Amino acid sequence: MHGERIAQGSQFEQEVMQDPEFTFQLGKHLGSLHLQNKSYYGTLEQNKQSLDTFPHKLSRVIAQLGKTRKALQDPAVQKLLPFYVAEADKLNLPKASGLIMLDFWPSQFLAIDNELSACIDVESYVVGPTALELTLIELWLGPLDKFKEGYFSVNRQWPDEIEEAREVYRFFLYLLYGCPEAGLDACIYSSAKFAQGDRVKARLTAPRLRPPGYPGRK
Repeated sequence: MHGERIAQGSQFEQEVMQDPEFTFQLGKHLGSLHLQNKSYYGTLEQNKQSLDTFPHKLSRVIAQLGKTRKALQDPAVQKLLPFYVAEADKLNLPKASGLIMLDFWPSQFLAIDNELSACIDVESYVVGPTALELTLIELWLGPLDKFKEGYFSVNRQWPDEIEEAREVYRFFLYLLYGCPEAGLDACIYSSAKFAQGDRVKARLTAPRLRPPGYPGRK
């Protein structure tokens, strides 16, 4: 594959994340990939599991990640862990499952003259809810409106379940990667969100989960 690797932490990476044309291209690329809807989650060749089991599986994985050394040393994580374990188990079944990257970052792009030429992953390319991948992207990408414009140019099947699952997914992603460095609150309650899809116009803002006893939440 041809193109220049986008080095993590480089000036080029920052430019790419904020460039409207590049984010449009990324949206179009992922929109095309997400058209390949699957009826399961897991890996491409093995370990295929029914989407009916996904909420319970996610709940178990969050509980397991909450027992890692890093998580055990984080009081905020331990305070919220029981809440998000329970919320994950109650999620509705994913409506859209497809090829996604669980560690999707700009350093995995190849570019030619500031145009996206390839996305590369050799570790965590799996089949899972497309809303999970989009939840990760909205935490670091700049012009989210241009991304969604590119996505809609090839795929109108936007996964609206991202509105319900966003905070649970963000907690899960934080346990995986500690994203972003600013801390747990900055990850879960970040204002960076894709505009809601056509089918949820009746609700102007997604309801925010409110863990009992959490500071600032009743």
